[in-house]
Amino acid sequence: MYSMGKTKFQELAKEAQACYKIGQLVLVNTEILDKYMESFRITDKNFYK
Repeated sequence: MYSMGKTKFQELAKEAQACYKIGQLVLVNTEILDKYMESFRITDKNFYK
């Protein structure tokens, strides 16, 4: 879904505070994670040249 490794995904989910722990099950709220990832969006047009 996110084209990244498991470790990086877990790191980002924790940083975004998008994790819910229920017993030994950990769920990630992808809406929160998506909003967090948008803060890293590159808007500089020169970057894409």
